[in-house]
Amino acid sequence: MDAGGGGGQSRVQGGPGSGGDEKPAPLWGRDRRDPPAGPEKEQELSEEDKQLQDELEMLVERLGEKDTSLYRPALEELRRQIRSSTTSMTSVPKPLKFLRPHYGKLKEIYENMAPGENKRFAADIISVLAMTMSGERECLKYRLVGSQEELASWGHEYVRHLAGEVAKEWQEIDEARQGTEGHAPHPGQEIVPLQHGFTMQ
Repeated sequence: MDAGGGGGQSRVQGGPGSGGDEKPAPLWGRDRRDPPAGPEKEQELSEEDKQLQDELEMLVERLGEKDTSLYRPALEELRRQIRSSTTSMTSVPKPLKFLRPHYGKLKEIYENMAPGENKRFAADIISVLAMTMSGERECLKYRLVGSQEELASWGHEYVRHLAGEVAKEWQEIDEARQGTEGHAPHPGQEIVPLQHGFTMQ
């Protein structure tokens, strides 16, 4: 999937000395004033949407099972559903909309997973889902511990949102270093490769 969204480039508008202080403004993310996310009302869902919602909920439930052989197929299907829907730029894609009430559970599942590829795949999913939540840069947080697959594979809005979080992170890093007269160790080296990735999109 092309992250350019019509040929435009997605670059981090920040970095050492950038001074940018604008918070990412997702086109379809949740605002802190939004009511808590909850299950969609069944009467408002079409039969097709209800089927999708049930399928996604079943996949989340499988990730909470003790049988670890269920994890990879469930994660792969969640990734497929999300990636196939993140071309929308005007409304929350349905998989993210239906998964949003399970955000906390997915984070708990991630924490309880053994280190390895499954855990990294779970982090990818949480990172994308974090765009619709009001957490403090959790999109970036989980991207850094994810599989590091190509950014563009998750859609243009994900690249744009993540770039904004990286810019904000750089700003805070610079401010902290200035406060210690530049003698503090740089805590943001882990995001340097990620920042370079934006310039390649």
